Amino acid sequence: MGRVGRSAYRTVIDTYGDKVCGLDVNTKRVAALKLQNYNVVNGDAEDLDFWRTVVNSRPRLVMLSLAAHLDAMLAARWRKTVGYSGRIGAVTKYQEDRDALLAADVDAAYIYHEEVGVGFADHVEKQLSNKWGQRANAGPDCSAPQQAGRQVSPYPFPVVH
Repeated sequence: MGRVGRSAYRTVIDTYGDKVCGLDVNTKRVAALKLQNYNVVNGDAEDLDFWRTVVNSRPRLVMLSLAAHLDAMLAARWRKTVGYSGRIGAVTKYQEDRDALLAADVDAAYIYHEEVGVGFADHVEKQLSNKWGQRANAGPDCSAPQQAGRQVSPYPFPVVH
């Protein structure tokens, strides 16, 4: 489990508890994660045998955070091959890859960079709200300035590029 996988694991464990199980092909990483109290096993989502095991254990959700798009496509193919009927989600980098994953019957596919931006904005908003006890847009009003009869920014909070 890389950074995205570990972050997803920590997020869903709050809801599903000890039913969450991580997966990594690297045995050293699995050992290190177990020392950090992750429930993780050694395996490869690109391996047909993994999907045969998944069908037998019947999880309701498999979340794929694979580095390569073709690996996620292969995992989606193996899912169909073994008849896994649970949900599957995947992370990808590009819109065309997201479209391909959805066409391959992946139930939810997220474009990494778009989701990072959403999460970043949400995190900053919450952090500033907690710090100051008010919404982050209590600062300068970026929506008010007009330039040649049009709004400069549609965002209800300060924007930094």
